[in-house]
Amino acid sequence: MTIDYVITKEILGRPPVLDISKAQYLQLQAGYNTLIDALALEEKFELLMRNYSGLEGKSAPGVTAFRRDDEKLSDGIPLIVKIDDLRMTLEKKNVKAINLSKRCITNAVRS
Repeated sequence: MTIDYVITKEILGRPPVLDISKAQYLQLQAGYNTLIDALALEEKFELLMRNYSGLEGKSAPGVTAFRRDDEKLSDGIPLIVKIDDLRMTLEKKNVKAINLSKRCITNAVRS
């Protein structure tokens, strides 16, 4: 018995098929499973943030994901940035209005 791996549309009739390798099929399967896990995590995370807001009566603080080696945290990835912190950082970078047009084009700051 031969096993073929293909991609096709789920429609009536005989839609065209695209042959793929077993490795590609397994990559698609792993990607699909990762996506399902990520969506479930996103749903739990959103519930957590709503619960925090409900209990504390304020918006959630900034949240960052880290890699932990033993007890050392590194490689932080911001998940939620406090809008006020972001606004203040941008204001500091763009103190002079003349910098805005220059920054948009070259990311340079005029002194």
